[in-house]
Amino acid sequence: MTEHLTVVNPSLQERIDATPTGMMHWSGTGPAGKTCLGCLNFDQRKLRTKAEREAPETINGACDRWRRHFEGAGEPKRRRIFDARTPACSHFREPSPQEEA
Repeated sequence: MTEHLTVVNPSLQERIDATPTGMMHWSGTGPAGKTCLGCLNFDQRKLRTKAEREAPETINGACDRWRRHFEGAGEPKRRRIFDARTPACSHFREPSPQEEA
């Protein structure tokens, strides 16, 4: 039924389509070349195997900022898992050297 609707802003529609559920803001609005994997808010499950530790970009995770936002709005605690290689959003926060340790 929606195939006949006019897209008012094609650029915004592309961002909407590229943004997975559980991401705090539109995908690709963060620093150029950065992905969710490099963000302090991106939470992956514990990397157990050697292969996972060597290639963390292949392990999906969730935006902890998104989870805290909706948890605070009375929603039950939940995580929306998506690809670590998703282009970063405007809430991207690079870890400081102390936070990486």
